[in-house]
This record gives sequence, C-alpha cells and structure tokens, in this order.
Amino acid sequence: MYFNQAQKRFFQTASLPEKQAWLRKGEPEALEMARGSNFEHSFFVPLLRGARLDGEFKTYPEAVAAAQRYLDELKAMPDLPELDEEALGITTFNQDFARTMSEEKSYGIERVIHIAAQAEHICDDFAQFIDDELPEERVRQVLAEQAGRADFLGMLDAIEDGAYPDHDEVFSLLYENGLMGWLVQAATPVSKRGAGGVIYSWGCYYTQWFYAESYEAALWQVDAWAERMREQDLQEGEK
Repeated sequence: MYFNQAQKRFFQTASLPEKQAWLRKGEPEALEMARGSNFEHSFFVPLLRGARLDGEFKTYPEAVAAAQRYLDELKAMPDLPELDEEALGITTFNQDFARTMSEEKSYGIERVIHIAAQAEHICDDFAQFIDDELPEERVRQVLAEQAGRADFLGMLDAIEDGAYPDHDEVFSLLYENGLMGWLVQAATPVSKRGAGGVIYSWGCYYTQWFYAESYEAALWQVDAWAERMREQDLQEGEK
C-alpha cells in the first residue's frame, strides 16, 4: 500500500506502542515479492494495513498466517493507546476503498456535493442539481424521508413554482430541516452473464443520487445499490 505523508510521518515519529495500536486495526495479508526482477525466485511477506512485517515465506498462506499470529499478539496487549486516526490523518479508508474498488466493485462516483459547504456560496454542481435533479420524484422522496416532515414536499413545490427555483431558498429549506450532509451521484454498469461469468461495459450504465450524513455512509448505500442493480440485471437476463 502507498502511504500518504501523514502516515509516513507517523511511522517516523510514533512510539512502538502507537505503531502497534495502528497495526492492530488491520487484517492479515501477504504480498509476493522478488529479488531483482526475477519472479522465478519470489517470496511472500506478511502485511498488516499495508505495512510489511518481519519474515519471508515460500507461500502466500504461510505469510498470511504469520501476519495473523502477530495480529493475535497485538490484540492481546491490554495497554496500547487509543489513536484518533481521523485527527492524525492516518486512517486507511481511502487506500482500502481504492483497492476494494479496483479488485471487487463495479461502480463509480460521478459527483459529490457537501450541502453544508454551500452556506456561503452555492457551487455550480449544487445549482445544477437543484435545476436538473431535484425535480425527479425519487430525489425528492429521498430528501423528504430524511427531513421526516409530511409537508416537506409541499414546501419544496412552493419554491419550485417557476421555471428556475431559487437556489438560496432550496438551500435554506434543506438547512432548516437538518439536511446538511452529502449528496452523491453514483454510476454502475449494466451487467450480463457471459461465457466466462458476469461481464459488463461502461458503455451502458445506471446513475442514481444518494443522501447521507457522511460520505462514508453514502458509499455504503451506493455499494448496496450497485449490488442490487447487478442482481436485477442477471435475473432479467435469465428470463
């Protein structure tokens, strides 16, 4: 894994217990390495959170087992410090997410809008969202459910009574109903079964908007939606 600058500084300056506390939150992994450019004589090294541990092994399972043994030792240590990884900038969320996307997932993020950040100046993406996306029934229902008010849609209709709704009024309505989180537009390709399994192409894809109080929470929604769309496509293909 490629570490960011905060993670590099952390490993340069942190105490051993702090490093152990950070490693303890990982999952055992292994990486194949070679001496020079010759993979005919490769070996495997154990990893925790992308950090290389001691030892070289002939097989991947042996290296993973070594990482698991060290992880078990770390979990048995009672006095390791609690780290605020977000404040320190050393969380591995982004690296983990990028790897998961490249290895396991078939969706992408098209647009991200933090509503709270529109308080002083409404950006072009949010203005376009209000003009083009907010009239869509599903988008309106998502926001109404989050607002938890029976009259929310009526209030929204009053603002939209015209060709172009007032962007500031829409923001004020969202603000007054506590909707200051994240709008995320995601895309996932149409899937079908092929001779070698499930295949897809980004030449034909679905898009959908999501709302959540955090970006991470929105991604969980996107992940579940992409899986549902994939299953739906495969079921339709079997009819």
